[in-house]
Amino acid sequence: MGVKLRLRWLMGVMLVCIGALAWGADSAGLRVEPRVTILVYHRFSDSADDSMTVRLITFESQLRVLREHGYQIVPLREVVNWLRDPKATLPPKPVVITVDDGHRSVYEKLLPVLLRERFTVTLFIYPSAISNASYAMTWEQLRALRQTGLVDIQSHTFWHPNFKVERRQRTPADFQQFVRMQLGKSRQRLEAQTGAQVDMLAWPFGIYDDELISLATRRLYRRLDAGRAQGRPARTAAGTAAFSDDRCLRRKSVRPPARRTRDPARARNGDHTMTLTRLLKPRVIPALFIVTALLAGQAQAVSGVVLDASTRTPLADAIITTSAGVTRTDEQGRFDTDGPSDSVAARAPGYLRSEAKVSGETPVTLALTPFRPKAVYLSVFGVTSAALRNGAVSLADRTVINALVIDLKGDRGLTPYRSAAREAIGAAARTTTRVPHVHDFPGLVARLHAQQLYLIARIVVFKDDPLADAHPQWSVHTADGTPWRDGENLQWMDPFSQEVWQHNIDVAEEAARMGFDEVQFDYVRFPDKSGLRFAQANTRVNRTEAIVGFLEAARTRLAPYNVFISADIFGYVCWNLDDTAIGQQIELLGAPLDYISPMLYPSGFTWGLPGLTDPVDDPGQIVRRSLAEAMHRTRLPGVRFRPWLQAFRDYAFDHRPFDATAIRAQINAADAADSDGWMLWNPHNHYDAADLPQR
Repeated sequence: MGVKLRLRWLMGVMLVCIGALAWGADSAGLRVEPRVTILVYHRFSDSADDSMTVRLITFESQLRVLREHGYQIVPLREVVNWLRDPKATLPPKPVVITVDDGHRSVYEKLLPVLLRERFTVTLFIYPSAISNASYAMTWEQLRALRQTGLVDIQSHTFWHPNFKVERRQRTPADFQQFVRMQLGKSRQRLEAQTGAQVDMLAWPFGIYDDELISLATRRLYRRLDAGRAQGRPARTAAGTAAFSDDRCLRRKSVRPPARRTRDPARARNGDHTMTLTRLLKPRVIPALFIVTALLAGQAQAVSGVVLDASTRTPLADAIITTSAGVTRTDEQGRFDTDGPSDSVAARAPGYLRSEAKVSGETPVTLALTPFRPKAVYLSVFGVTSAALRNGAVSLADRTVINALVIDLKGDRGLTPYRSAAREAIGAAARTTTRVPHVHDFPGLVARLHAQQLYLIARIVVFKDDPLADAHPQWSVHTADGTPWRDGENLQWMDPFSQEVWQHNIDVAEEAARMGFDEVQFDYVRFPDKSGLRFAQANTRVNRTEAIVGFLEAARTRLAPYNVFISADIFGYVCWNLDDTAIGQQIELLGAPLDYISPMLYPSGFTWGLPGLTDPVDDPGQIVRRSLAEAMHRTRLPGVRFRPWLQAFRDYAFDHRPFDATAIRAQINAADAADSDGWMLWNPHNHYDAADLPQR
């Protein structure tokens, strides 16, 4: 019989206890086993800023209460060994402390406490964030933590996916491959970077089942066979995976201390002695149990539903973002968050994003407005030119144009605003072409939004000449070790470089903070040139892992902003069964992206298609067949694709202008595929309203 509890916590921790019997006197004369109490934390701060953060004063008061009541902090690994080895022992009142994710506050706030108090903690880390996300620690900090001898580093998968959601979106074979990547890559990266023995795993969101446990065991995580030694009572483990096992340890997310109290002085002083004492009070219970504290007036996890604003029908698989993390709606459009939050944001392909405030315990209803962007492109020079910018904006008055793609970092590494990220890394000082900056770029974004325009920030990733000048050690080199330049005499960055990842996501975060609806990554690929030298072997597996890894890292960092994530790919990537030797394997791009944007310019299909040798003579066929092929191979619906269409003179065949007939043939093909709109590319930002569908 299962009981589902909604837990509200004063202490900022959740306690999960394991054991066959509670410690203490046993009147029946049976052998008495200790109860193991596991405290689970995420972040530490001087103030509880969100639902996953514990005040440092609260944490230190909890340690004081533990000492006063005779509890002893033991490493999680000792508990694992105790569960496996019938000869192993534990102290009478053992407590384990674990911390999930790898937030930088572990190094900045928790480490001084560890060094002073000299106890051991286990960190469950998802390595995609390390040395990448602004909120996370660096690898240097993790290594320093391990060197103290007080920190055990273990796996929390590679980028903390929701396996329930991923299973719905993937074929069984693809799902198993995805899980193997998450488990194996996490273990491999953690061991390589820290030297730790990684054999324990914390399941993200506490989601696991027999299939996942089997896959984890095959990836060499420890399988626990608890209490199977002859003559010993079974030591069973209730709960979330502190390690992969047929009886996994259950864990809950951290909750902050109460913001409201009848005695403000007690809250300020972190005096939670009475509550913690009640939570740890021994009882003799001959079964598995969970210690709970249900306290009135505390914040609860948020529940609600996401609907289509036009039809009022539920939206399945919508993305839900709160301060507690990211989840998705079920088939009825409903969701439950992993913790309390003041607001809830939602987005779904084919809709505008939305946000709502949380009011008490009332379920939240978010209605998403259907929307398909129909965009034109503005370069760095276009958006900073009042004439070109106003010309593009005016298209919305007469035509179906309702969106703009704006260069935030263009092909030559230029930005239309003063970028703190570019200045900090030294790239801004290396630009040779000067472009006027928009003084108040966030204000411009706000004005364009006021004109009902959907805004997409285009960021050119690995083609970055100024960054290569500033940091040549991160750039692509020729076989003889000299910096490589492409046909435009521009340098490229090595897609294996974590520093390059970090910087481009810094720029993307600037776009998100300015209010862009979507971040679109372009040149997120390897150069289409053989014989170049990179930091790792230039193999298909390595290339695709680098590209997908970057996109996953970007998705993780940008998650709190609820922005859509998209990327541009070569048109032939829809057709080629390999990665086109540039790291773009279309079957792998659906998970980290909301939208995939193939560049379906007929002039770019220089080898044509089967049965079509002159693509510019039938531009609609290029779009129609390429989208159909992409949908077939990825098993994604049309709404997950938004193609780039050609609005410039042909350069590969007969040099014809692409007029209203050619442009509308492409648009009609994209609309027929039910794509998420389309985008028109003209490098000079010249668009004729007469060539476009009218309102």
